Amino acid sequence: MKKWPLVLRMAVQNRRKWQGIIKAVDGEMITVTVEGKDEVFALSNIQKANLVPHF
Repeated sequence: MKKWPLVLRMAVQNRRKWQGIIKAVDGEMITVTVEGKDEVFALSNIQKANLVPHF
């Protein structure tokens, strides 16, 4: 599994910084599992993202 830290252009649920596991990509939307919950983000709202390997 790879954790994925990302910074959003506009806040979602009063947060701009998120870190989770990529679950799915569907068109212009990405689903990330964060703390056991699925969160959906628009790709256009992602300012910065890095893949971090999880060993």
